[in-house]
Amino acid sequence: MLRKLQVTWGRLNNRRVAAIGDSLTQAYYFGFMCRQYFPTIVQGLLNNAGCHAMTRNFGVGGNTSGQIAARAAALNYFETPDLAIIWGGTNDFGSAGAVNANSLANASGTTAVFTANGPHGMQTGDSTVIAGASPSGYNGTFTVTVIDPVTFSYTLGSSGNANATGTVTSTPAAVGSAGNVARTQANLQAAIKCAKFGALGFVTGQGDLPIGRIGQRYVVMNDTDAIGGVAAITPGQMPNITGTGGGGQYVWEYRLPLAGNTGWGRVAGATTPPTHCGNIIVVGQHYMNWSSGGDNHSTSTVYSLYNATNGLRAAQAAAATVENGAAWPVVYCDLYAYMLARIVTGLDTQGSHGWHVADGNVHLNAYGQSLVATALYNTIAAQSNWLNTLS
Repeated sequence: MLRKLQVTWGRLNNRRVAAIGDSLTQAYYFGFMCRQYFPTIVQGLLNNAGCHAMTRNFGVGGNTSGQIAARAAALNYFETPDLAIIWGGTNDFGSAGAVNANSLANASGTTAVFTANGPHGMQTGDSTVIAGASPSGYNGTFTVTVIDPVTFSYTLGSSGNANATGTVTSTPAAVGSAGNVARTQANLQAAIKCAKFGALGFVTGQGDLPIGRIGQRYVVMNDTDAIGGVAAITPGQMPNITGTGGGGQYVWEYRLPLAGNTGWGRVAGATTPPTHCGNIIVVGQHYMNWSSGGDNHSTSTVYSLYNATNGLRAAQAAAATVENGAAWPVVYCDLYAYMLARIVTGLDTQGSHGWHVADGNVHLNAYGQSLVATALYNTIAAQSNWLNTLS
């Protein structure tokens, strides 16, 4: 499938800024012109400050944080960026709430197949609440196996159910749970490591590392290897990090034409100095300024899916904190705090949905895109020497 890659050109000696994310980054679904996307606006703000910046936009609508991490190698495809911007996780937390079923069928025995009327935003192992189906045996809380972006299966408690009828919905059950936050945080950390070390994506365990090409790198999400790999190091390769992985997340590098730890070596963790992009921003979810059901500072209401305690912002902030280093900063851009301050000071009105494309819709209009860009520029300007780096 062809994808639209936004490239905004400027001077020949440009510094590179690469942004990756979902539809909040991609933005062109809503009829915006290129100059209205937040990455392009960031470029303009930087250049007005004397920088020589060019932006690349790698947003893809509907992506979960796992899908973003799986293609985060794009950040280094054309060149190593001087700054990477990562905004993901919205689709992990079911931003659109429940999705309706186009069909819910008994594929065989106890296996039910749910086909949604749009992207379900889940990953294999997530939990969902099925409701509204007849027979009632289809309803309940289930662990899903994802088939494609709109289809998943789950196991029924009994066999013999006819295909379901009724207005059937699926609502992510893991929202706000420790497991959901941890999964999103891990995916965002993997995306950060892809930016830092030029990794091609991620695998679950070190045993899943494939036969590749010398020097290739992958993030291992659950590194349980006891020694960090046995393959000999050739000149120019990074030294192994020895000892047990302890189930942590590490980058492995390909050494020899063998799969697993016999052909690969563990080379980088969260505290390892980067070999590629050394300046990274993780964007925190914005303020849901809807007429009802969103964030409301006057009633101390926080939209539960995205809260900073056990929601999406908790995962985004934690990913930045864990991956941050004194000499290779990973910085959290708190959009919620920036937008809240605008409402408190009277610059914007509570409940006006003025920066959303529509009331109750998570997506941002052109004004909202400009606010994101301004918050990002402020974050960049606040860091020691970042503007000089981009000049």
